[in-house]
Amino acid sequence: MAHESREAPVNAVYKAFAILEMLGEGAASLTDISRRIGMPKSSASRFLASLVDLGAAAKTDNGDFLLTAKLFSLGAQGLKALELAPTALPFMRELCAKTSETVHLAVQSERSVVYLQKVDSPHSLRMHSHVGYQAPLYRTALGKCLLAWLDEDRREALIQAMEFVRAMPNTLADADALRAHLALVRGQGYACDNEENEESVICFGAPVFNWASQVIAAISVSMPTFRFQKYDKDILLRDLKEAAQGISAAYGCRKPG
Repeated sequence: MAHESREAPVNAVYKAFAILEMLGEGAASLTDISRRIGMPKSSASRFLASLVDLGAAAKTDNGDFLLTAKLFSLGAQGLKALELAPTALPFMRELCAKTSETVHLAVQSERSVVYLQKVDSPHSLRMHSHVGYQAPLYRTALGKCLLAWLDEDRREALIQAMEFVRAMPNTLADADALRAHLALVRGQGYACDNEENEESVICFGAPVFNWASQVIAAISVSMPTFRFQKYDKDILLRDLKEAAQGISAAYGCRKPG
């Protein structure tokens, strides 16, 4: 019985977090939450009541539940502690000014890439991403950079744990294809996502390193494929790498890993 009493609170945390992740996708009804999380309505209702009491969730007039700004505030504090976003922002703005395209900064979270900062393109047709957006590491230029410069053991552990889904025709199909691609990325010093995560969008990414030459983030420039045709790719990559090197230097990196 003592073993069960220790396990029950842990299980409750997992269920509460699953509800928060679902609400992060948008407002949801009690019925939808119960069905997706796989728990009785009565149990889901108790979890939701606790989250509402804590200020993490709110109930709308039509009975749906949604996240409040409290979690965003906590997340923002975490980002501030990292200081990555504000440190990178001047370099991101400069890259956006040079290219007139959307610039992202991201970090790794398990098998996903998470956007920390975004500078929008001045064009009316631009990326509809947002801070906090997540995508599988293998499908984005940012994620490929984060994987490519990890130490070999960590990289291989992540690859072996991945479930490959062909979101687009160009999406890498399996672990072997990813390994080969990452070797290419390391050799050329940048990564490309050519309609692998989103239709008609091409992205180029470069790694950001700390004082110990460890990869800590990645920066990318993204644009519609039709607009890419007007760019000189060599100049685009030069500007991208300069931005990545500038952020890395701010973190004490003298020689990238």
